Amino acid sequence: MSDKDKEKAPVKSEKSEEKKDSAPQPKAKLKKLIKKRWYQIIAPKFLNELIIGEVYAGDAKDVVGRTFHVNLAAVTGESQHQQMHAGFNVTHVNGDKIFTILKGLKIIPSAVKRLIRRKKPRVDISFVVQTSDGFSVRVKPFGVARGSASGGVMAKLRNEIKRLLTETAKTNSYDDLLSSVLNNTLQKNILESSKKIYPLGRFEIRWIERE
Repeated sequence: MSDKDKEKAPVKSEKSEEKKDSAPQPKAKLKKLIKKRWYQIIAPKFLNELIIGEVYAGDAKDVVGRTFHVNLAAVTGESQHQQMHAGFNVTHVNGDKIFTILKGLKIIPSAVKRLIRRKKPRVDISFVVQTSDGFSVRVKPFGVARGSASGGVMAKLRNEIKRLLTETAKTNSYDDLLSSVLNNTLQKNILESSKKIYPLGRFEIRWIERE
């Protein structure tokens, strides 16, 4: 190669080499490790804040809004509640405790079937009531007549049950309404009141849930 060609040959500057070496390197992705632990799930105050169960979580806030379904007898310890399932909705967390509201109650389908009697008319309706503290609650009462009541009589009976439940909800908070179902006070009152139209052999609130 001639001296002239050498002069034309490209020469890499030291600055360009320095820029290449100093190019920013991709940052390694750092994963934050969250230590998991057990949290106690607590029932509402009207259920004496009993422990419903436990949940294993990294951050208890992740379970806020979730609903846990349990057999009610496992919470209250009362055999009469074995046929009922309860849904507890998580509202907030305090330390290692997760607090809930009782979102709803329902009687298991097999228990409802045992209430049905052949050739006996029944009440099986669904509607929404408003509690004194402003909650909308879906109620599904279920009753079986003692005898063969006519269609007109059963229609009056359904209207009376709806009226009684609506009036009861208006004068009770959501928790008090649920308490009256749990201790069977509401069911007994409706059984007694229904006698003036037609006696019911059985009456239950097969479903009650906050909307």
